[in-house]
Amino acid sequence: MVAPFDTFVTRLLIHCSGSDGSALRAVFDRWGAAPRDGETFLDYLCERGVIDRIGARAVLRAWEGQLDDRDARQLFNPGSINRALARLVPPPELAPEPAVRVLEVRPSGSLFGRYLIKGVLGWGGFGPVYLAVHPTLRVPVALKPVGAGGDPDRPALRDRLRAEARLQAQIVHPNVVRVWDYEDGDEPFLVLEYVNGENLRERLSAGPLDAPAAFTLLVQTGLALRAAWRVGVAHHDVKPANILLTPENGFKLADFGLARCRRKFARPVAAAAPGAGGEVAGSLNYMAPERFENGSDHRSDVYSLGLTVYQALTGRIAVPGTDPDAVMLRHKKGDLDLAPGPGPGPGREVSDLIRRMTAVDPARRFDTHDELIRAAEAAFGMRLDLY
Repeated sequence: MVAPFDTFVTRLLIHCSGSDGSALRAVFDRWGAAPRDGETFLDYLCERGVIDRIGARAVLRAWEGQLDDRDARQLFNPGSINRALARLVPPPELAPEPAVRVLEVRPSGSLFGRYLIKGVLGWGGFGPVYLAVHPTLRVPVALKPVGAGGDPDRPALRDRLRAEARLQAQIVHPNVVRVWDYEDGDEPFLVLEYVNGENLRERLSAGPLDAPAAFTLLVQTGLALRAAWRVGVAHHDVKPANILLTPENGFKLADFGLARCRRKFARPVAAAAPGAGGEVAGSLNYMAPERFENGSDHRSDVYSLGLTVYQALTGRIAVPGTDPDAVMLRHKKGDLDLAPGPGPGPGREVSDLIRRMTAVDPARRFDTHDELIRAAEAAFGMRLDLY
């Protein structure tokens, strides 16, 4: 049974965040499904970085009648609350990804292996991704665990995580999130480079990128994909949530959990094609049409990057929707919503570039990443100093 205090916390934060409350209610439902003994909803939110200590004290004072809602609202940062919730809840306009059973969230201050948990950075395909501290070097790292113990699919998930570690460790590039280590055991996890910045999906909730930033996004992500393909790896899940912004206004490609290798080493577990009794793993709203037939290469990533750049420039998802079959059909037919957004939008040259990147036939896309980058320079009329 939900306690009155937890209901009060939910109502107050919806009022203070200025949102419709859907994300907060989704987090509330997740907490309510399996609360720990004695844990309030306020405890849950604090451990996940949704509100800070000042905000928590404001909630308690409001509950005790020492603050009214208007005074309490002045002690909250609505943007910070909404960004934290965006890390925990996927946007409702996207089709659902194939689900895996995930670990229970570990509280801040607990140990995961040798690492001290500081909070939740977000959610990956395997579950929560943690901010932690390296036990010896005392530097921040990101920990990405595999699914819950006892899951019947756990051996396959462990194989997939180990494959991801081996694949990503071979990709050394400034625009790729580095793998520092892989911890095997009862609950294996990756130790990743910590990037002190939000992901592109979170950034776009504040509005589209300008043309120079979108050009930088395209080129730096293209370079990351080129570095991966040089060691035989296609990413297969390029989307805003998997691109991180750096403090230097650059971009890093993360999450190679669905990557496939064209060589025989470190081959991850393959997903079955639709109609074969299985599912294609990945984010359907950004997935190249050939992926639905289980046939793809580096040009599939070019397609996904094209949709990502379009969204970055316009604020619009080119293939929206939550019905998987309808989304798949739109990709296969080339039914992309590439109309300009409410702002100035991309010019004709950039629009033509995006249309070529997102052609249904892979042969009509750019064959190499270098060709894509040269075309981007011509379309945007820009050039990065170093790449």
